[in-house]
Amino acid sequence: MKPRTLVIFGILGVGVAVFAILQAKKAQAMRLFEKIMFSLSGIGDVGMANGGLWLKLHFALTNPTAEDFYVNTNGAIQVKVMRMYLFGEQIGYATIPDFYQLDLRAGQTAILRDVKIEISPISLGTKLFDSIMKNKKNWANYTELLTKMSFEIDIDALGQIYTLKQSFA
Repeated sequence: MKPRTLVIFGILGVGVAVFAILQAKKAQAMRLFEKIMFSLSGIGDVGMANGGLWLKLHFALTNPTAEDFYVNTNGAIQVKVMRMYLFGEQIGYATIPDFYQLDLRAGQTAILRDVKIEISPISLGTKLFDSIMKNKKNWANYTELLTKMSFEIDIDALGQIYTLKQSFA
């Protein structure tokens, strides 16, 4: 064979191998993200800016499986956006521009720190007012504000978007 033909076959072979590895990682990500546990792990700052409210929250992603998932390819796994809901209505949103390199080893937890969620004061105020009108002086029922709060986070892993949900119910 000519050296040129060998080089072409070598490049094709490497391309096929890289494609196969990416497909295997994508299949692994699909299996794993169905089992990942997503939870609120802490509250950072709270503030007001430009007529709106914001919260900085910390979230934990836990891999409960015996399977490691680690990709270090500068952007193969990115946390994209987060949404905050109260009584099923979206009241907050966070675009997450920083790259979070997720190292989800078996049984380990990755922490997403200082996720700044901007909250619509009108939506929040409406939900709080509705709860006050519904519960009046029955203070025990105000815990429903926490049990009806939920979060969604979108993660782009190897070109596939996975949505993880967390509620306090």
